[in-house]
Amino acid sequence: MTHAGRVARNILDHHGRSGLTKLVSMLERQVSHREIARVFGVSKQRVSQWATSLGFTFKIYQLHPDIEKISREPALAEARTLAR
Repeated sequence: MTHAGRVARNILDHHGRSGLTKLVSMLERQVSHREIARVFGVSKQRVSQWATSLGFTFKIYQLHPDIEKISREPALAEARTLAR
């Protein structure tokens, strides 16, 4: 069994299937580790360990549409700005 599997099994043993489901849901909704710790009666560090073991988080940085439009304007606009 993988490390993730052992962690999931441990959560099942201590919090039941509904607890594991609730934990996963809270992690997916990016509920704070402090709040999750309060709900499960564990430390924030334990929640962090669970989160790291059970999955991963990634963030996407997306430009505001106005900024995307400005960045695609022709070089003429840049030349006008520099001439001022």
